[in-house]
Amino acid sequence: MGNINQYYSKRELAQLLAVSTATIDRYVRDGKLKKTKLGFATRFSEKDVQAFLSEQEKGAPQ
Repeated sequence: MGNINQYYSKRELAQLLAVSTATIDRYVRDGKLKKTKLGFATRFSEKDVQAFLSEQEKGAPQ
């Protein structure tokens, strides 16, 4: 059996990142964070969240 992908709702992801849901919307709108549609629900995959966080770390001031 393959590994199971973890998905977050917008609210869960906002809590995880300690930002508002509006900030999550802005990240998506700006192309910084990829969203996934699962049926009628919008979710954020663990893989995409990790990629987003890696990019954020690269852009952080040293």
